Amino acid sequence: MSVGILGGSFNPVHQDHLTLACYVKKALNLDRIVLVPNANPPHKQSCTVPFDIRFDMLKIATHDLQDFEISAIEKEQSIHHYSFNTISELKKQYTEKIYFIMGTDSLNYLDKWYRGLELTDLCSLVVLQRNGYSIEQANAEVLEYLKDKGVNESDPLFSEKLNSKDNYCFILNKELNEVSSSALRDEFKKFYDKFSDSITLENLYNNSTLFPLVCRFLDREVVNYILQKGLYSS
Repeated sequence: MSVGILGGSFNPVHQDHLTLACYVKKALNLDRIVLVPNANPPHKQSCTVPFDIRFDMLKIATHDLQDFEISAIEKEQSIHHYSFNTISELKKQYTEKIYFIMGTDSLNYLDKWYRGLELTDLCSLVVLQRNGYSIEQANAEVLEYLKDKGVNESDPLFSEKLNSKDNYCFILNKELNEVSSSALRDEFKKFYDKFSDSITLENLYNNSTLFPLVCRFLDREVVNYILQKGLYSS
């Protein structure tokens, strides 16, 4: 049994998040995916949408995805949540082998994370390409770490190491970087500003050319939830 862990603020959760998780699940033949929304990420100070609301959006967005779970392990808002500590706790809940999913933007600076280069003491890492980030530009300590732990998808031993009991940093060639949550939030603000007298789901989709990212990358029920709550109006 194996489980993939994908963390983030999910503010809001969008199709790239889910496409990435589904891709990794299939590519590595994982049994389940656990999404971990963060209440107080140490690297982001601008997440003002409450944890419970982002948790609800995740439930809506994944309602028809099999073998997807949402964890509230990082719900406590009074403390910073570090991936090393979260994975340590998740290992108590899941006896399966754990694969922690990230992008090259995170991998390149993994030495700056709290016990980042020790994550493979707990689990394997799965890295997807991010536009504008090359592994060759990673910090020196990360490059040294990858000499021992890095396994590229084109490596002849990729499958063998994937099924090994040992933990590695598996680097996939797939790039998933079509949209950002901040761009989606900007479109919602634009919608509120332009149609302040008619904040309805129908009005937004009837003007889809003005809000292409929201209409393309968000689940319709998530959009409805956002509008009902008045999220991202400022």
